[in-house]
Amino acid sequence: MQIQSLTFGAIEIQDDTIYTFPRGIPGLNKITRYALVDVEDSGPYKWLQACEPPYLSLTLLDPHVLVPDYQVVVGPEHREILQMQTGEMPIALCIVVIPKNPKDMTANLLAPLLLNPLKRIGAQAIVNGSPDWLRVRVLQET
Repeated sequence: MQIQSLTFGAIEIQDDTIYTFPRGIPGLNKITRYALVDVEDSGPYKWLQACEPPYLSLTLLDPHVLVPDYQVVVGPEHREILQMQTGEMPIALCIVVIPKNPKDMTANLLAPLLLNPLKRIGAQAIVNGSPDWLRVRVLQET
């Protein structure tokens, strides 16, 4: 499927990269289908590209890049939404906010996106953690 991405222009989306978010993502509740996009030479970043208008994309980052011992406890509600079997664990990715000055970008570790790669279902969860995890600086000052 080809879409007109606001971030990437015209891109081809493969069916095996599409995740359904049955409850949407808070603030984007009406958009339920997204493709997980890897862009060459983008380092640890991935994009969650909407497959429906307005074709927006969210920048994502593995939380372990910022907090190596980061853990998500997946409760029964999210296990049900994600259709996870006992022993299966979802992929956790955090949404990155890129302000006008990209050096100030932050990741939200309190509300990761959880992805079931076998069923290609996603959901956003709220995890226990420090309030400081709401806006974790991605680029550490040197």
